[in-house]
Amino acid sequence: MKRNHGDMPVWNFIFKEAFFMPFNRKPQKFNAAIKSVVIGSGDKTVTLGGENVLPFYAFDGEIKNGPKVLENPSDYNAMAEIMWCGSLSHNGLTECGRGKDFSVHKFGHALSAKYDVAHGASLAAVWGAWAKYQYDEESVLWRFARFAEKVWGITEGSDHKRATEGIERTVAFFHSLGMPTSLHELDIPNPSDEDLRALSMDATQQDTVKLSRIRKLGAQEVYEIYQMAR
Repeated sequence: MKRNHGDMPVWNFIFKEAFFMPFNRKPQKFNAAIKSVVIGSGDKTVTLGGENVLPFYAFDGEIKNGPKVLENPSDYNAMAEIMWCGSLSHNGLTECGRGKDFSVHKFGHALSAKYDVAHGASLAAVWGAWAKYQYDEESVLWRFARFAEKVWGITEGSDHKRATEGIERTVAFFHSLGMPTSLHELDIPNPSDEDLRALSMDATQQDTVKLSRIRKLGAQEVYEIYQMAR
C-alpha cells in the first residue's frame, strides 16, 4: 500500500527532507595528533609512523612479491601483499607523526601529461635520479641509509655506503621488473633542454611550489633531476 504525505509518496518526502534539510555545523577544536599507528599482532606487529620508514618489511610484504606476481599474476597471496602495502602507503598511515615525501609523483605527473606515459612507469624512470640528486645532503643522508636498512636489509658500512647501495638496488629492482629507469627507457629518447625546462615548470606550478619535504626542490632543481634521468 502506498502511503502519502499529502500528495507526496512517503519515500519521496523522506528523500527530500534528508537532502534539503538545513545543516548547522558546530565548530569544534581538535587538539590531538596521531603520531603512530600499531597494526597486527605477535611477530606481525608493526608500528607505522615515528621512526619507521615504509611497510615493505612488514606483514611479509617483501620485495620478492613483485617478481612472483610477474611470473604468476594469479598468485593471490603475493598480489594481496602488494595491494596491502600499497593501501598502507596511500591512505596516509606511513606518514603518521612525521609527514611524507611524494615529490617524485609530481615529476611523474608532468611526464604523463606531456608524453601520455603510465604513472607507475614515469615514477620508476625518474626515481633513481631523484634519489641520487639529494641523498648525500647531510640532512637527508640518514633517511636513505635507513631506507636501505629497512627495505633491503643493508646494515653494514657508513650511511653513505648504505644509502648508495640502497638506491642502486632499488633501481636494479625496477629494471628486473621490466620497468623503465630513465627517460630513454620510457620512450622519451631525446628531450630537449626546452622540454625539460617546461616539465620542471609544470611540476612546480610555474616555480611557485617547492617540492619535497626532505629537501626543497624548485624548478631549477627539478630541471637538473630531469637531466640526470635522461
